[in-house]
Amino acid sequence: MSDELADGKVRRTTEINKEWLIKFAIAAGAVLVLLGLLFLFAFLSRRSWSDGMAEQVQTVLSENDLEYSVGEMDQIHSGVSASLVSFTLSEPEKHGVIVRVSTLYGPIPAVFIYNEENRKASFVGFADLKGIAENIIVPAVKGSQIPYWEGRIPKIVGAAKNIRSKEETK
Repeated sequence: MSDELADGKVRRTTEINKEWLIKFAIAAGAVLVLLGLLFLFAFLSRRSWSDGMAEQVQTVLSENDLEYSVGEMDQIHSGVSASLVSFTLSEPEKHGVIVRVSTLYGPIPAVFIYNEENRKASFVGFADLKGIAENIIVPAVKGSQIPYWEGRIPKIVGAAKNIRSKEETK
């Protein structure tokens, strides 16, 4: 009798484990499908994001009477690449860089020109900042964030250029 009771408990435990395993597999499958969709949409939207950033850089350069045309996006493999995008300009040694600059009013995209020859970045202007907001934000940021990014951009973009030139020589 005790053997029958033990067999019954084992069968019940096995059935419960199968049910939990099936539920877990369904949940894991749903999570994998959602992650797959997330990566798919991120991959598909990459090109339009890049084109939008290039358009913003071109607009700021044109508004400031700089006759450059924006080319290919530079590959920057670092943690800051979510906040900084670099494009080659019509002069090969120059790059148009758009950076998300932190201000008291929230992040604002700022455009810089990075010159490879002298390894210097110079501030051009802000994208989508007009009117009264520009008069308030620009003076507040010019003393802190602009010099900071003028010092950081040569290190970030210069390091990316050095990595690319080493890969091309292999």
